Amino acid sequence: MENYLRNQVFNDLLSTSRFLFYLIIIQIISASFLVAAESNAQSTSVYKVKIDLQFSQTQIREVLDQIERKTDFRFSYISKILKDKQKVTISHQSSLGGILERLSQLADLKFRRVGNNIHIYKRGKKEKPVEEKLENQSDQFLISGTVTDENGDGLPGVSVVVKGTTLGTTTDLNGNFTIDVPDGATLVFSFIGYMKQEIFAGTQTTINVTMVPDIEQLEEVV
Repeated sequence: MENYLRNQVFNDLLSTSRFLFYLIIIQIISASFLVAAESNAQSTSVYKVKIDLQFSQTQIREVLDQIERKTDFRFSYISKILKDKQKVTISHQSSLGGILERLSQLADLKFRRVGNNIHIYKRGKKEKPVEEKLENQSDQFLISGTVTDENGDGLPGVSVVVKGTTLGTTTDLNGNFTIDVPDGATLVFSFIGYMKQEIFAGTQTTINVTMVPDIEQLEEVV
């Protein structure tokens, strides 16, 4: 009788252990699927995210709220950037990227997507309406701008180099330039007769520079 009870207890413990083991395996698999799904979402461009929105003369805040309800994205912005009186009309099925571009055109906004967060800024004249950094992309992004002299005229031939690297370019005849830079880069601007300037890029996508004459260097040349 005693042996029977021991065997029964052992069998019960074994069954319980198996149940717990299978439960843990199921939880691990489920967690893996969730992580994979989140990773796929963060590596998918906003231009591939389909969304159906229909609005007529609606405030931009309400449009953003609806996008948040229908997607996994979240917006962050300073309240004064959005004009409460401005209303927009959107009545077509499109990609999220297309809708953001439309909002950018209507309200002069710039959207920068990082992961599942979309930050909103006021858009400059030469800035792209929508930028995004995907997980499967490199940490490089494009910077453009114009270099001018002390009179405000475009300065051609200015050297623009990523500090500490051999990555660089020169300005064109109108003083314009574009360059791919790594995250956290500092740009060095140099030209004969002008003082060298170093500018931390940060998250800027447009950098305009006014060169300052180097009086000592000019005197040496003379």
